[in-house]
Amino acid sequence: MEFIALLIVIALAVWIQNRLYKKLAFRDLDYECTLSQTEVFEGDELELIETVTNNKWLPLPWLKAEISTSKYLEIAEKTATINESVRTISSFFVMKSYRKVERRWKIKTCRRGSFKIQNITLVSTDLLGNVALSQPIPVNLELTVLPRPLNLDEIYLSPRYTSGELVVKRHLLEDPFYIAGVREYTGREPINRIHWNATAKEQKFMVYNNECTSRQSVTVLLNMQSRADEHHSIIERDKIENAIRCAAAVFESTMDNQTPLRFMSNGTMTEDTEHNAGKFAVKEENKPQDILTAEYWGEEHVLHLLRILSKLQDYSVSDFSAWLENNQDNMGSTDLVIVSCYINDEIADFARIKSANGVHVRIFLLNKAEDLPADLEIYDITELVEEQSA
Repeated sequence: MEFIALLIVIALAVWIQNRLYKKLAFRDLDYECTLSQTEVFEGDELELIETVTNNKWLPLPWLKAEISTSKYLEIAEKTATINESVRTISSFFVMKSYRKVERRWKIKTCRRGSFKIQNITLVSTDLLGNVALSQPIPVNLELTVLPRPLNLDEIYLSPRYTSGELVVKRHLLEDPFYIAGVREYTGREPINRIHWNATAKEQKFMVYNNECTSRQSVTVLLNMQSRADEHHSIIERDKIENAIRCAAAVFESTMDNQTPLRFMSNGTMTEDTEHNAGKFAVKEENKPQDILTAEYWGEEHVLHLLRILSKLQDYSVSDFSAWLENNQDNMGSTDLVIVSCYINDEIADFARIKSANGVHVRIFLLNKAEDLPADLEIYDITELVEEQSA
């Protein structure tokens, strides 16, 4: 009889503690997950910080936080599980009464992109492990990994002049630093523009002749096709990633001289990216749009363009040759930089036409090719990329 009574007491105690944990396990339990930085470059390290606070008398003998993120964020290499493109990390805690525990995870970024951690699942149990309890926790973390620019110091990327590059027919102001010769004094020029040596030689007043110039500007054209016969989905992703890093290097090369810069591409950004008026092509009927930014200069503008590169999806919206033909009216810069994994007759002809119209065209090629057109300025950076990737 006593034995039966003891069993009843034990069963009642187990039932009560089961009910307690079902009702109170996640009550007054605070879980917070933060990042030490929200924007880094490829290859940089940062920390994922978990903070768990148990604000009640009931202890949690076993608490697990399941974190799912991209496989391109290296974290907990020995214990993490990777399924296709998702990396899952399990973080275990023993939470005593009224205790706070903080855990830091080192994260290494392996690839550019915009990565999110939206929900984390907390899993717990009672003292005897009889009850499995779970609760999703919204965290809404976003990490932007910017592409790390290639080192293109060996290639000349600086502006050709400091004050102006192209002589134009009409302009409101003459460029005082661009002297094209001398001409006869008309009476409207200031005295400090008189060329005294020429005046003595010609026996009449002569002044410096200053041409009107237009400041150099650059448009970067990024081809998101790794092959000419590729349709939408990228086949050779490593080459495209290197092309993106090359475009980032060209962006950065314009900062010191405040060269106006525009970015165009036959790629598209992640679907949840806001398209600001005047900076991007506006979505129509949920159709992915190519990239066309406003022309601007400076550090903030370059950072803005690097963020666009980080959000590029792994496919192209149209064939690059056809895209060049359809968008050539938007390419009003003095310089065009084409970054592509291949070159074909259509791309070469486009570059020749632009060059004939006075545009300086440079092509950065991400794939070894034979018999490159000798009349075009082409930089095969395949070996350079391989050296920097080693």
